[in-house]
Amino acid sequence: MKKYFYLLLVLSLLNLGLTSVAWGAYYYRPQKEVVATDGLVASCDDRATEAGLQVLKKGGNAIDAALTIAFLMAVYEPYNSGLGGHGGHMAIYWAKTGDYLSIDASTRCPVRSKPDMFLADITKRPAGHAADAEQFRVKDDATWTGYRAMFAPSTVAGYWYLWKNYATIPWKELMGPAIKVAEEGFIADELYANSVKENADRLRKFQGSLEMYLPGGQLPRAGDRIVFKDLANTLRKIAEGGRDVFYKGEIADNIVEYVQKNGGVLSKEDFINYEVEVTPLLPTHYKGHTILLYPQSSNGAIISEVLNILAQFDRRKMGFNSVEATHVFIEALKLGFIDRYEYGGDRDFSPVPYDGMMSWAYGRERARLIDMKKAQLFTPGDPWKYQASGSKLPEKSKQKQSFLPKSANSQAQMAYRANGDTDTTFLCAADRQGNLLLLTTSLSGSFGSAVTVPGLGITLNNTMRTMVPVPGHPLSIGPSKRGMRNSGPAIVVKDNKPHMLLSAPGGRKIITSMLQTLTNVIDYGMGIQAAIDAPRIHHEANLYEVIMEDRVPEVVRRKLEEMGHKIVVAPAFDTGYASVQGIMIDPESGLMFGGSEPRTHGGARGF
Repeated sequence: MKKYFYLLLVLSLLNLGLTSVAWGAYYYRPQKEVVATDGLVASCDDRATEAGLQVLKKGGNAIDAALTIAFLMAVYEPYNSGLGGHGGHMAIYWAKTGDYLSIDASTRCPVRSKPDMFLADITKRPAGHAADAEQFRVKDDATWTGYRAMFAPSTVAGYWYLWKNYATIPWKELMGPAIKVAEEGFIADELYANSVKENADRLRKFQGSLEMYLPGGQLPRAGDRIVFKDLANTLRKIAEGGRDVFYKGEIADNIVEYVQKNGGVLSKEDFINYEVEVTPLLPTHYKGHTILLYPQSSNGAIISEVLNILAQFDRRKMGFNSVEATHVFIEALKLGFIDRYEYGGDRDFSPVPYDGMMSWAYGRERARLIDMKKAQLFTPGDPWKYQASGSKLPEKSKQKQSFLPKSANSQAQMAYRANGDTDTTFLCAADRQGNLLLLTTSLSGSFGSAVTVPGLGITLNNTMRTMVPVPGHPLSIGPSKRGMRNSGPAIVVKDNKPHMLLSAPGGRKIITSMLQTLTNVIDYGMGIQAAIDAPRIHHEANLYEVIMEDRVPEVVRRKLEEMGHKIVVAPAFDTGYASVQGIMIDPESGLMFGGSEPRTHGGARGF
């Protein structure tokens, strides 16, 4: 207890706020595993989590609690999510029917968008950049900032679908806490203040954002009261008018008019025609557990491929944080990410071998490439031959323009140095009836496009940045296409019962952090909080460089370097990593265990 007090004192004296690696400071708040019998929630914002817990205590179900939290987070964390964002990758287990479902409220390209709508060229900066949309230099950063960067918002549609089909509390009542906080205000913490500061130059370009986030032209400070009157009024209209007022009524009209007046391509058609897509979650199997993952352009295929590779090794016998287990994990990530960059896309528009990438046989084939004595670089595999149909895509159909940098230096072929931006949030909930809900929602980038619609308080996403801004690639811009997403929740099933649910915000580090948390539980028998707290490593490309917390033993780091890995050491609990939230359920007793990331201001609560 005395040690804990001195830690808090030191943190206070150093004024280490809730910051990301981009700000050069670090935040650590110890979390305790929560044990519950009747209900449990976990999210990236402790204030919202507490509100969700109160909903459960009053008899609401997991969906009621989740929606309360989600609307509140749109107010508390407008840099991460909001009414103008990506409505989310949601997964549900509905105990009454036993269904495990993906509820996809992804944003899609505007119907008036075109592959050549941006002036862009291929860039080699930073050296070895991944083969995705961020490899391009776009004039005026127009896919990141401004009136052409957004897709039609899908948040309200996703939340409405959840409420209409699964909630028990009236829609207006669920939105009440968010309306109250937006209208009466909340106290800014360091994360809010720093997020505005880091994006101030972008926000100042747009009158609505300047008025909402920099009132009087001044940066907010931690401790200031933040009030969003326009957002409160918009939330109240949605509470009264439901989905239609947003997608068919005055809110859509105002957004479209404002965006088009300033050169954007959003149209009323994008709003009227938007529909949520519901499909089964995709199963993969790992050491006696079934992991149900998100389909389509998310993280499901790569998580499955990496798990199938890891399944070929006895990492428990190798030992936690051992040289051998860490080496295998790094090499498996290389193999998974290089395939993702090669084949990723929206299979509604182009052939994508997700089934092949997720097959056990393909994982076994790729695992054979790993040399236990040295680090390697790899080339993409051929998952087409493992497609469920058994047929291989014709060579002509497989051809596509290559955007990989051509370099004689093999170390500069495919890599991305992740930066820890804040732009996504995640929550999960479980109730006494056995229902489970996982929800990831995002603005795509921090404060999205930086465009806030005057009078509405709605900051619009910048999901266009997830597309390739030149023609000829599966991820090229096109009407109603999905971009590549890193998010996607996971539900783990053991003995035919739900056992664990987790996900995180954090860009591509979502994938590596989820994989580490999953394998910490399954391979090493950790509880959910211990699995989340464990030292992190990150690698997302075909490169020798690996980012690794200094909590990984120095002797392990040294031996890995002798094998050819180039270790970049990050501070303990570096906030550049993803912020995992999770719940474990004992299949026998039904006890729930909640865990929350110590790198942010989230928390788990139960009763």
